[in-house]
Amino acid sequence: MANASKALKSKILDYYYTSVYQEYLFSNSLQSKGINYFEKQLERVWQDTKLKIANTLEIGSGQGEHLPYVKSFPSEGYYCLDIREVNADRIKAKVTPELAAILNFVKADAEAIPFSGNFFDRVLSTCLLHHVDDPLQVLLEMRRVTNLNGEIAIALPTDPGILNQLVKRFISIPRMRRISKYDPRLIYALEHQNHISGLLELIKFVFQNDQLKIYYAPFRIHSWNLNLLCVAHIVKSDSE
Repeated sequence: MANASKALKSKILDYYYTSVYQEYLFSNSLQSKGINYFEKQLERVWQDTKLKIANTLEIGSGQGEHLPYVKSFPSEGYYCLDIREVNADRIKAKVTPELAAILNFVKADAEAIPFSGNFFDRVLSTCLLHHVDDPLQVLLEMRRVTNLNGEIAIALPTDPGILNQLVKRFISIPRMRRISKYDPRLIYALEHQNHISGLLELIKFVFQNDQLKIYYAPFRIHSWNLNLLCVAHIVKSDSE
């Protein structure tokens, strides 16, 4: 069957996201502390958190994991886009009333964002590009819907960098193995199909006419092999 692999992949990943994901990453563990660190690092790259913005788009927003870390709220709407169904009421209950009032949830593919061009003042994603089938198309869409002089922030785990693999081998994989019926290496193989080196090259290409800066964490050395996270910050400077 032509779609057998897609169906099998969907079955395994649906299991992962419904039965493993929350417990593995967001329970009281080293993984949850790492996620907290990742989310905070993304918010630190914005040029001016006091700047008034109208609309923000978060792509691959999941169950709203990033929302508690948002420092400045747009005046009109904060849009959460994800390819999977989310529990909007549950997400709103976990954030401030001020943020909940402007939250909008959109079920859509990041490769075809259902908004007109130049609509958002800020666009962000956390740990998304490793998962998508066509990261170049997602990046082009992110740029398309961003206003001129608007900002984009993209947080990327450094998989398969050396430090990233060490953390997986000694911390992540043993813990996930205890709570998952599928081998963690299989899940990573299906989930992280795109290499950090290639993703960074795609980012440099798509945003070559814009202001682009790449931050590394937890160390400041410019090497994805020796860090756990890269954050690309872009100011859209070219209308083309």
